Parts: sequence; C-alpha cells; structure tokens
Amino acid sequence: MIRNIFTVAIAVLGVATACAQPQDSIRTHVNLHITDRPDTKEAYLLKADADFRFGILKVVKFEDGQCSFDFVAEAPFEMELMFDDELRQGMWVNKRFYAEGDTVSGFFGSGSESVRFESAGAIQAARTRLNEDIDKATGGMEMTYLARLNEMERTGEMVNEEIRPLYLQMKEAKDEERDSLRKLIAPIYEKYDNDIETEAYKQLYQKLLGIWQKQDTLRWNYLADSDPSLFGLMEIRRILSGESSRINIDEAIARIERTFNERYGGFSTHPYYDECKLMFTTRLLRPGRKYDADYKLHDQEGNEAVMADLIKGRYAVIDLWASWCGPCRRNSMALIPVYNKYVDRGLSYVAVAREMGNTKSMNIAMERDGYPWKSFVDINDADGIWAKNGCPTSGGSIFLIDADGVIVAVNPTAEFIDKYLDEHLAK
Repeated sequence: MIRNIFTVAIAVLGVATACAQPQDSIRTHVNLHITDRPDTKEAYLLKADADFRFGILKVVKFEDGQCSFDFVAEAPFEMELMFDDELRQGMWVNKRFYAEGDTVSGFFGSGSESVRFESAGAIQAARTRLNEDIDKATGGMEMTYLARLNEMERTGEMVNEEIRPLYLQMKEAKDEERDSLRKLIAPIYEKYDNDIETEAYKQLYQKLLGIWQKQDTLRWNYLADSDPSLFGLMEIRRILSGESSRINIDEAIARIERTFNERYGGFSTHPYYDECKLMFTTRLLRPGRKYDADYKLHDQEGNEAVMADLIKGRYAVIDLWASWCGPCRRNSMALIPVYNKYVDRGLSYVAVAREMGNTKSMNIAMERDGYPWKSFVDINDADGIWAKNGCPTSGGSIFLIDADGVIVAVNPTAEFIDKYLDEHLAK
C-alpha cells in the first residue's frame, strides 16, 4: 500500500477448512527478484500489519537482484515485505504474501503496479484468482489510478501551486530542517483551510475510492456468507487492522463480528483468533464508550500497576507517547500546563512510553521536554499496550476519560482538555 496517501483494499476468497488449524512447524521458502530498482539493497520481513520499528523478523540482502530465505512459524501467517530504499523515502508499496509451508516467489519492478507473487499454496492461489475477478468487475483501473496518484504525490501535482515548492522541499528535507519548513507551510494551510489538494487529484482519488468501496462490499459479503476458513480469519483481522477504514464500516463490522463469534470458534488455536477478539474490543474505544482499563503496565524498575486502579473514579488523561515520535512529544509538551493546573484538583495523568530496547531515549526526552510526571514504559511492546488501545502501528494516542470511566475524547487538543476539566473538576 502507498501508506502516505491511502490504504489499498484487496479482495478475498475462502479456502478449504483443511488449512484451519495451526501445525507444529511450517517452513516457507521465499525467492525474491527485483528489476529496475538500483537503490534497493535489502528487504525486511515482517508479519502483516506489524510496526516496522519493532516487528522486523529478518533482513535479507539482494545480490544481482535476487535473494532467498526460509521462514519458520508455528502456523500459516500473512507476511509483509519492505524495501530499504522505500523506507528511506517514507513511502512504500504493500508487498504481502502467505507463509503457508510452500515456496513463494516474489517479483518486483519500480512501480506500485509491479508487485507479483507466485505460489502453489491454497491461500495465495485463492487470493490471486479473486483479485483477478475483482479487477474485471471494477474495470481493471485500480492499479492505473494508484500509479497516477503516486506520481502526483512524487512530483507535487497533488497540491496547489502555492504550496508545491515547500511541499517538495519537505519531502527531501532532513529532520532538523523540517521545523522551519513547517512554519512556512502553516500559514498556507490556514489560508486554504487545509484544502491544499488539486481538483485533479481529488477527482482521481474519488474514482479510486469508488473501486475500493465495491471491493469492500464483496469482501464483507464473502465473510458473512461463505464457510469459515483460515483465509477468512486472516481477512477479518485485516479489516480490523484498518485495511478498510477509509469509509464508514460500522454496520459491516457488526455483521462480521456476529459471523466471527458464531462460526470461527474452530480457529481458536491460531494466534489470529485472539488478535481478532482484541481488535473487536478496541474498535469500541470511542467517545461515549466505556474505556477498557483492565490491563497491566510497568514502570522503569519493573513495578507493576493496573490502569483501572490508576483512573478509577477520577477524571483522567492517558498519554501514550514515544521518545522517537515527534508529534507525540509535542502533544505531551502542550499538556504540561494542563497537568500543572489540574493535578491538585484530582486529575489522574497516566503517561506510557513505547520504547525499543531500553529507556535511555525515553529519559533523555523526558528531561529535554520537561515533563513534570513520571512515565510507565512498554519496551518492545512486551505489555501490548498499544494494541490494547487500538493503535498498534502508531507512536501514540491520548484519551480523555471521565470519572465514570467513559471516554470523553480521543486525541483531543490541550485546549479541549483544559476547557473540559475546568468545567468538571472542583476548584
């Protein structure tokens, strides 16, 4: 998927339930071939939808445009590949395949449409067949639209002429140069009320959105109407992970959840089953819903706490952040005056950092940013706190919770939180 712009929906098809239950050990052999990609030197293997900052399972180097490796797992999984040059550019094309105990060959060119997998596996073969059928049903234009939108983003044609030079500078800028460019860009965004995309880009995107909506309808109908299968379980997980989040899918999710609860119990030993159960729950993390605080967290010394105990009966701000996430840290810094104003009036402020390896960067960030609170930490996602809060691939999120444990707002501004607490906390 071209993640800086949008998410690509991929159609689904069920496979025989013979693939249903995990096996003791499944070895998949993978051959990769690249052409017209002189800057691609390495490929990174992850489980599908994993955060690449934490989830890279294997790094392989290309020699003469080829590389091979084996992947061993306890069950069939949907996997994802990323290339080093795409990560440097901050934009990558979705390259997914199924590790189901056979040989998979992947072929990649320079464009977003140049991704192809070949496999004798039942799951991969079924996906290929249905993708071809869906492509015919939707006019075969999806990849053409994707390629053109990608080109418009690359050249700056997606934004109006006034902001285009700064937009292109921002794409090439180093981290230390971005703050000054943001200051120049901000007034232009304000001038156009954040509507800086060209009409040509908008119209093309709407055409693509129409194709995606048709694909989504077919996916949801399949999951509700076909026999349960491991492929179906994988697609339920994909939908819940956000692959179809570009349109309102609440009704479809409710329908799929009924199907999952009634018919997918036979897949309870596959890791995806528990992941789906958790993701159905986290989709309820929205204003007006009860916040599920029944989870554990740890401080730097390894001491354990339960979120429910920290916020019970109190107005609370839950600040999920990371030392490596610039926007998270700016949001946290904006909340320092709010903390100072309301902590003595009963506010419970719970900060949790998502860190890699150790807490060194976290402590440096806390000192540099001047946070007056202590922070819990989830190192290498050991506690799974981000997944439990419905944001497994993001740096952070902020929840405002009332004294009854109900979510007031998700990712509110500091100004919103200040106004709300001023109205509800005793002075």
